[in-house]
Amino acid sequence: EGVQHVACGGVHTAVVDAAGLRCFGANACGQLGTGSLEDRWDPVAIDVSGSVALASCGEEFTFAITEQRQVFAWGLNNVGQLALPVAEPGDLASSKNLVLQPAVVADLSSAAVEWIVSGQGVAHAVTQDGSIWSWGLTDPTDPNTVQPARTSKLMS
Repeated sequence: EGVQHVACGGVHTAVVDAAGLRCFGANACGQLGTGSLEDRWDPVAIDVSGSVALASCGEEFTFAITEQRQVFAWGLNNVGQLALPVAEPGDLASSKNLVLQPAVVADLSSAAVEWIVSGQGVAHAVTQDGSIWSWGLTDPTDPNTVQPARTSKLMS
């Protein structure tokens, strides 16, 4: 009840409602943020510091944006799609590339992120000033763009 926002990934969903953030679905890469790899088919509360305003789901990863515009990320991070350091670049099988609980994305802390869209290995954010920031698999010639950067590629 009181659903404010819903986001869907490959086989997982994030819901923001009056109670906070809840996730459910497949969890092979930790995309639910529960601290384990166990699939959860009933919504489970996810512990994020602050009141969550929005969520974004990529193929096997998730973001939450708090009302204070702090960004958290979790799930698969093999090509920098979480905007966090990659342990073993490109390696889908490495558990070192899985972030099982929400982690603060420090590189976006001063960006005033309004919303994030995510895909397979890539994410883009729109900030309060209308800038677009991109990270992850944004350019095949530079496959590991981990640090979020302002981009003009999507601006007209």
